[in-house]
Amino acid sequence: MNKRSLESFILDYDATFHEAVEKLEYSKLGIILFIDKDKKLLGVITDGDIRKAILYDIKKDDPIKKILNKNPKIIYEDEISLAPSISEDLKLASLPVIDKSNQLLGLYSSHLDSVLRWNQDKFIPSYTNNLCALVLAGGEGKRLRPLTIDTPKSLAKIRGTSLIERNVDMLLSFGIDHIKISVNYLKEKIIEKILEKYDSKTISFIAEESKLGTAGPLFIEDFSHEHVLVMNADVVTKFNINSFIEHHKVTNADATIICANQRFVIDYGVVQYNNEGDLIRIEEKPTKDFWCSAGIYLFNSNVLNKDNFFDGGDARYLDMPDLLTSLINLGKKVKIFPLIPEKENWFDVANKDDLEEINKADWPFIKNEK
Repeated sequence: MNKRSLESFILDYDATFHEAVEKLEYSKLGIILFIDKDKKLLGVITDGDIRKAILYDIKKDDPIKKILNKNPKIIYEDEISLAPSISEDLKLASLPVIDKSNQLLGLYSSHLDSVLRWNQDKFIPSYTNNLCALVLAGGEGKRLRPLTIDTPKSLAKIRGTSLIERNVDMLLSFGIDHIKISVNYLKEKIIEKILEKYDSKTISFIAEESKLGTAGPLFIEDFSHEHVLVMNADVVTKFNINSFIEHHKVTNADATIICANQRFVIDYGVVQYNNEGDLIRIEEKPTKDFWCSAGIYLFNSNVLNKDNFFDGGDARYLDMPDLLTSLINLGKKVKIFPLIPEKENWFDVANKDDLEEINKADWPFIKNEK
């Protein structure tokens, strides 16, 4: 847990987008407040505002007031006793508290279940209550051969640890104490390695009797937790799980998929033309940006009903794109959660070159790992 005061959530009105991202990461409640010299509320920026702006290509040096919400939802001083119900009705975990003259008095947080006031420290709790994580580690890693002939891909080394250990450590650091690992290929080696290091009361294993894809393991066992976080064992990333959970709840999503921005250079001249075959323009070796699945997902467990996806209810091979498409066809709300470029880094270890690159390069999210 992190100790914070109301001052931790205040940012200068002339701050940049980059400074706002830094402040959000530090403050931990997914909101920043802006006030004038008389402490009157000018507006707020939430974690969700930041991620929407990223999707519309905001630059790190752009002024944050460009996306400032100048008419935020608030709670008046005489409504503090109603704050929990107001917060629940609005689906907003954090709400500024002001007086009738618009002066900022505090910040209500449903996670704190109280109002954080000036010069008053509070401990910021984890958001991971009633959540279980599932780490997918059943793949063969054929593109990493010969390394994976005798070693599971998830145990590939990265700066003195392994891919799966790094991800388990990240989950534990956010207070997630119910972790399941689905295993298939060379499963005994994964189980042995994990049980050497971690408490078996925290981590359990799901054995895939046959290959079940990236979504099939979700249906081997029932989940008693309200939410299930799913991640591939072979991704290397650093992001704020609390913000991910908060975004999922605020958007009233049934499922949320994390997306990472990837840039590709096309090594040819790309042509544009009209219906008559006339050349309009040609662009030499253009760079294109795409938002791609990062292999990390959050589900409400009540949407993971076997009968909706498998005839007879028995789990079979199912990949995540098919599961998400099925949920959309069932009328469920599936949202995206964009990672903040250059801040919430992400890397997919797909082949030998990727593994060599991540072990050589000074990736910001592993610079302190030995």
